[in-house]
Amino acid sequence: MYNRSMNLLTSKRSNTVLNDTRLFRPHPINNDGNNVQDATKQSLLQLIHQHQDKLGWILLIAPTCIPNKLWAEQYQLSMQHVLIIHEKQIKSLTQTVQRALESTSCKVVINFAPHLDKQQLENFSLLAIKNNTCFYQYEHIEANQLTH
Repeated sequence: MYNRSMNLLTSKRSNTVLNDTRLFRPHPINNDGNNVQDATKQSLLQLIHQHQDKLGWILLIAPTCIPNKLWAEQYQLSMQHVLIIHEKQIKSLTQTVQRALESTSCKVVINFAPHLDKQQLENFSLLAIKNNTCFYQYEHIEANQLTH
């Protein structure tokens, strides 16, 4: 996922958004389904907890795990301002993400759909910065793709 720090005064600027030190991309290792689900839930938990006090919606686009009321209560999360767009509801992922980032009511956009290329991610990151919206792209990496 990409994350942009809200403290712009202490962060360094760079020429491209993807190389910006304010962005990070945690990757769950996909060696079995349970570990990926747990990593997804843990990442989602951290993001919702981090942004739940912001005024505006937290939008989940095509989440791989759907948070439920019991899960939210277990971690003392407020789900009042969380919207979910299911994958089957999306006709154009690019248009959905762009509209969410341009919306004045969405303050956090978390995209789980893997259909965005590097250029689209860069454009969406710039759009998020322009509109003061936090944009996260969740990505899976297969365990056999990791090399040292």
